[in-house]
Formats: sequence, C-alpha cells, structure tokens
Amino acid sequence: MTVASILKAVVLTAIVVATGAQPAFGQVLKLPSGADALSDIESRFETDPSITFRDYGPEQGLPQTSVHSIVFDAAGFMWGSTFGGLFTFDGVEVRGFEISSQPFLVASPPSAMARSADGSLWVGRLGGGIARFRNAQYLDSLPSHPRPFTAVTGLLEAPDSTLWVLIDNQPMAYRRGQWYSSSAQTLARRRSSFIIDGRGEAMVAGADGVLRLKIPDQGTELSIEVVIPGQSSDLHRDREGWLWIASATGVRALAPEHGMIEVPGIGDVEFQQILEDAAGRIWAFGDVGLILDVDRNARQFQVRRIPTDQVNEYLSVANVSLTPDGVVVAGMMGGGLRVFRRSFFERWGYQTGASMVEARAMVADGAGGLYVGSQCEGVVHLDSAGRQIAH
Repeated sequence: MTVASILKAVVLTAIVVATGAQPAFGQVLKLPSGADALSDIESRFETDPSITFRDYGPEQGLPQTSVHSIVFDAAGFMWGSTFGGLFTFDGVEVRGFEISSQPFLVASPPSAMARSADGSLWVGRLGGGIARFRNAQYLDSLPSHPRPFTAVTGLLEAPDSTLWVLIDNQPMAYRRGQWYSSSAQTLARRRSSFIIDGRGEAMVAGADGVLRLKIPDQGTELSIEVVIPGQSSDLHRDREGWLWIASATGVRALAPEHGMIEVPGIGDVEFQQILEDAAGRIWAFGDVGLILDVDRNARQFQVRRIPTDQVNEYLSVANVSLTPDGVVVAGMMGGGLRVFRRSFFERWGYQTGASMVEARAMVADGAGGLYVGSQCEGVVHLDSAGRQIAH
C-alpha cells in the first residue's frame, strides 16, 4: 500500500462535488439531498488507518465503566470520574480511588470535574454538591447552590475564577461566595463543555442554540442569551478562533469574518462531543466518530472515520479531552476510557528531495524536521515533509 493511498481522504465541498467550482468561504456547504444518510456513511468516508486505540476498564484499574469527566492537573496527570469513584492515569497505569475512601462521595458518586487555578480539582456529585480535592484528598465544599439535590453534570473554572456549573442542565455560576442563576428555564445540553469566548464570557450548547452566559453587575439573575439559534450538543473554540458546534444535524463552524460553515455530507448524523487535537484536526463523536482536516485557505474539509469496534459505539462518549502531549482521550458511558494514538509511516528519498544514499544517524531539529547524517552527503536537514532544507 502506498503512502498516497494510506493518507487518501474524501475531500468534500458541495459545489466541488457538483460542478468542480469553489464556493465562497462564508457559504453554507451541503451535499445533494439523499447523500446525508447514516447508512451511507461507511461508503463515503474511509477509516483513518493511522489511528489506533486502547481501552481501559475495571480490569486495568478503573473503579467503574462509565467515565463521564476527564481533567488534567498542574503536573499533567489525568484525573477522571466514574460512578464508582475517581481515578488517575499516567499514560500507562490506572489508579482507582473507591468511593468508600472518599467521605464526600459516599452519599453520592462523582458526576463532573474541573481543574482549579490553584492546582486542585473541583468535583461535582450526581446527587448535588461541589467540593475541591487535591491528590484525591477532600479540601472543602462550596455553599449549597439553588438546587442542592440535583446532579452536577458540567464544571469549568474561568480565568477570572468564576466557577461555571451545569446543574440539572441549568447553567449557574459561583463567584466570590455568591451563586448566580436564571429564573428562565433555558436548558443547556447535559454533557456540553463550557467554553470562554474571545470577550471572556462563558458559552455552552443548549437545546435552543448556543447560549452566552453573563454575570450581572448587580443582583444574582444570570443573563442567558441565545446567540446562535438551532439545537447544539457541544462546543469547542479552536486555536484559530473558530467556534465548532456539534449537533443532531452534523457539525458547523462559526469562522471569524466568514460566517457559518456546515461540514458537508454529514447533515443527518448526530454528534455529541467535539474537540481539536494538537495538529489542528477536529474530532467529532456521535452516531459515528469522524476526524475533520480543515484547509481554511482551500475551503475544503477532508473527512475520515475514527476506528471503532461496533456500530453507534461513539454515541456513548460523555467527555473527550486532549492530554498535554497531544493524545486524544475519550470517556465513555459503560465503555471505560479510550486512548487514541496516531502513527504514520512515510518513506523519504529522491522523490522528496532528499539526496542521501544511506542514512546513518538522525536527530530532531525541534521544529518537526530532522538532521540526517548520511554516508555520502554528510549532514542533511529535512523538514516535516521530507524536503531538504538549504543552508
């Protein structure tokens, strides 16, 4: 199998498929009707052969199989919560902490986690209540919130130290000893991630659209505004400032200065979690798992399927995160912890500009390239694509 076939992707744009022309960048892209059926998804998108995964369950040390929250502490270690208790994962070994060893969790299991600026971890309970932990040891609890006995399903500490909370799908906030909530029944999605936008305000996916949340200057009534109409399930703000929206009708992106763009070909596919990886690819999990390579200049999407063991397996993904060294990890309800790895093989030689006959030694240049010592050419500098760099 050639490198070209390994890295082959299905490049989709509505107008390119239909006419070969390029659409305007801000235009909403869609494939012709009838091509958006889930039953056709496997024939339209190849599985990315460079992606592998490994699952971790109770046999590997998880307290229980439903991993509904994943965070990383100041040292870069992963912490997760299950209905059976907390756990840590260092990339090799899982260490579980049973509920019986955590007095705060004996009455009700953990259901959400977030990292605090001081290095501690916020932990919310299924039966209500939020506390701080450090090294799996209880520190203190917040005062009772307006709905003291309902599930905490989302947490995020903002840069200004505001703690954003989802309680029974209702957004709330805690700042400087005060709770803020809304009297309006504007519901967020149960497993949506909070994000902080470019203005420093919190946003979350909601049943009626993307919600912007704002703490008032006076009073305790939380302001909730639908800023992007239409059902949404999860949000992610990427490094370019694009707002990615997973929903029951595919994936959209709000691109600065270009407007809303829909990823074509997946309009009838439901997605519940979305994330950008270290290479800038977008991972979306739902009826299927997809990886989207986004070429912003060419106005194209390259779409590949994430490997899976069974149909609809990725509907159970409750939380997806990125490790400090760029590994995608997913917490799955009933499926444990899934760790994805990406590898590739490419042969570099004359066709890529490298002139060495025999490579004898290599060292990384710190920028994705290599210095290669060869038998006939001395030291050759190659970039990340194998092209020789002149000096």
